[in-house]
Amino acid sequence: MLWLPQGQVSRLRGGELATLGGVSANAVGFWEQGKARPRGRDKEALVALRKLGRREVARILAAKVAESPQKAKSRARLRRGRR
Repeated sequence: MLWLPQGQVSRLRGGELATLGGVSANAVGFWEQGKARPRGRDKEALVALRKLGRREVARILAAKVAESPQKAKSRARLRRGRR
């Protein structure tokens, strides 16, 4: 778990934090292990996430999870040459 001292974000799993921040789970893992530090847009996203409440985090995660299957279908169609 990435240590962020404020609000719900400090209780998120790495995968959830990656989903919310728009980064890879590997990136979050490197941050947690101290092998890397978030920079630029990633750091800005983390700062913005710290301001969210529990309900907002749950709502955003639910929306991102719900849209994921649709994005996967779109990507598969593009790979097959369909639009």
